[in-house]
Amino acid sequence: MNKLFVSLAALFCAALFCQAQEVSVEFYTPGIVRIVKAPAGVAADAVKPAASFAVTKAPEQVAVKVTKHAHSVGYNSSKLSVRVNEDGKVLFLDRKGKVLVYESAFSFKTRSEGLDKGARAVMQTWALEDGEAIYGLGILQDGALSLRGKERYMIQGNTEDFIPFIHSVKGYGIYWDNPSPTTFKDGAEGMSLESEVAEAIDYYFIYGGDADGVIREMRSLT
Repeated sequence: MNKLFVSLAALFCAALFCQAQEVSVEFYTPGIVRIVKAPAGVAADAVKPAASFAVTKAPEQVAVKVTKHAHSVGYNSSKLSVRVNEDGKVLFLDRKGKVLVYESAFSFKTRSEGLDKGARAVMQTWALEDGEAIYGLGILQDGALSLRGKERYMIQGNTEDFIPFIHSVKGYGIYWDNPSPTTFKDGAEGMSLESEVAEAIDYYFIYGGDADGVIREMRSLT
């Protein structure tokens, strides 16, 4: 089984506001997992894009063991453990139980003006370790290597070409599969990607163990 859906009733409750959440967890290989997250009351499968401009790989048949915990559900392949908490946040670990990265926040907003009025804007934030170097985003002209502490508005130009892909020195990568203008930001709140138009949060977590492994898996995916 490589495709699993988790309907999560909610825990983002404050006063009269309560948000339900559905998260789709789909393994493409033992080291690549696709996460799709829908707004409250919307099925993740219903808003999942039918095709990608970049991803060409079809999901393999991956052996996945499901484990249930008090406040989460775990999905374990031979290389990667993915834990979905009841609040809709996702935690990624290697098979030895070492935390690679975890989601700290996410949001869906309805655009109230402009050509895309009525469409959704989405944001996903991950908590990185102190001192964890991250690289990527394509061809940039600022001369920096690590993206820590940076903020970039990603839209194609004459001298910079953006790819919404992040690679960490911890041996994992994140490919954010959204072609709309997207803001990357790393700060005290975490590392976030925020896209101006989307039906859902849609990204691939890639675990390769080291830089060569991440690049190999990314090439396989795209």
